Amino acid sequence: MTIPTTLLDVLAQRMAYGAAQDAQLARNIANANTPHYVPAYVDDGAADGTAEFGAVLALTTTQPGHIGPQSPQGNGVGRTVRGTATTLTPDGNGVSLTHEMFLKDQNASTYQAATSLYHKVIGWMKTAIGTNTSAG
Repeated sequence: MTIPTTLLDVLAQRMAYGAAQDAQLARNIANANTPHYVPAYVDDGAADGTAEFGAVLALTTTQPGHIGPQSPQGNGVGRTVRGTATTLTPDGNGVSLTHEMFLKDQNASTYQAATSLYHKVIGWMKTAIGTNTSAG
């Protein structure tokens, strides 16, 4: 995968991440009564050097005295990461419905913002080209 070069690429990747995260949160909620189920989440990659959905930025050394690149830690964007449950039910389930619903709402808000901005950019491009009949 390439590094995004336009705002539309970045927004499309953000929406793809949001869709993947939403599907995983739905799986967590669906398994709220499954014994020994540990919730999983889609890693956004912010902490482990990944900058886009599914890609890892490659580092290189430019001088002989520089420290060489290390392999990226973590799981990368778009891969499912098993969480660590802080509170377990008596049957060993680690899903907190309150927490999952909070994350689902937060994810929906972020996805909606990215979608809205994506449509605005498309509208601006149409206006610039002269094909937009409903500029707003």
